Amino acid sequence: MTEVAPKQGPGGRLVLAALVMLVFAGLAWAALDRPAAYPGLASSVLDRLADTGAANPVTAVLLDFRAYDTFLEVGVLLIAAIGVLSLVGRETRVAALPPGDRTPVHGVLLRVLPPLMVVTGLWMLWAGTSQPGGAFQAGAVLAATLILLALAGKDAPRLADTIRLRAALAIGFAGFLTAALAFLMLQGGLLAYPAVGKTAWIVAIEVGICLSTAATLALFYLLPGSPADRA
Repeated sequence: MTEVAPKQGPGGRLVLAALVMLVFAGLAWAALDRPAAYPGLASSVLDRLADTGAANPVTAVLLDFRAYDTFLEVGVLLIAAIGVLSLVGRETRVAALPPGDRTPVHGVLLRVLPPLMVVTGLWMLWAGTSQPGGAFQAGAVLAATLILLALAGKDAPRLADTIRLRAALAIGFAGFLTAALAFLMLQGGLLAYPAVGKTAWIVAIEVGICLSTAATLALFYLLPGSPADRA
């Protein structure tokens, strides 16, 4: 027997409407109170860019000026991945494209696109230190490569909860945390990059974030459509 949720009375609707109007008024006030000309922080970032170890201002902001925020973002990805693994079980059949729906085009795509996508992802990772790109973008491209291989492959793959998968999911956060603790001992502050080797530290952290982002996004996408898909 299906339970029917009780209808909301007039008083409840009035309270909800008042809350909605209050939120709207706050957002409207914030938008209208914004100064007509805001100088921004671009000039401040560019003035201190040489001290960050990155040649690109976006990378400098992500991994130096607001490194704590990026560190927590990587942590959120890891927590989400742990939640996903706890739901899908030890081994899960990926809902790939049915064999009957695969055409020769899929075979051509599997031979041509993945190598190009891997090269593009690695280039974006390396380019992130000096031009637009970076770990998150590169990780997204590499994740798309894994998804393409899984969905259009010859056999329906399985997503197994293995040590290698867990290491790939955790390496970004673990590497970032290791660097933070190392800087604390060497420099006396969390994420306070040493004067020597800043660029090398940034590249190492970016590589870890890239691998974790790729593994996490692929994990999210390759979930089965229903419990019946599980092995």
